[in-house]
Amino acid sequence: FRFSIILFDNLINFADKISKTMFEVLSQEFKDIKLEVLKDELKIDTFSSIVKIEFLTPLRIKQNNKIAKNSIDLLPLLSSINKLYYDIDNKEYQKLNISTDYKIISSHLEYKKITRKSNRQKKLMDFGGLVGDMIVSNIDKKTYELLKLGELIGIGKNRVFGLGKIKVEDIN
Repeated sequence: FRFSIILFDNLINFADKISKTMFEVLSQEFKDIKLEVLKDELKIDTFSSIVKIEFLTPLRIKQNNKIAKNSIDLLPLLSSINKLYYDIDNKEYQKLNISTDYKIISSHLEYKKITRKSNRQKKLMDFGGLVGDMIVSNIDKKTYELLKLGELIGIGKNRVFGLGKIKVEDIN
């Protein structure tokens, strides 16, 4: 298994205690535990106005009141990340204020069907979503910052299950 925990705000001060506790608990159950603690700060000094967004795990997000099945606009992605940002930071929510002059140059997205069995609910649950990539040009710095945050926290429904993982690559 490989997983990560991202600590925000004042929790970073407890990173050593949290990692030590995790190691102690996990080493009781598993023999070969390797723990790597990386302390990094999300700091964006420069940005690219053209990016490639790779959807590494299925993205489940609503567009026009339905789960997106074959394409997605950038705005629902950014709105999702923006809402998460304010939830994480415990600040009063502010509506997304970005330039909408961006242009989706190419989009190679497809719906990947995935299900999981819920023992508690005694049924199969749909975990399918969009995978692939898209290239977007003419984005502003705020959009770039939100996308970079999206790399860390994931986007859309079921991100705590590992869905909605993206990678943002600068293209210039």
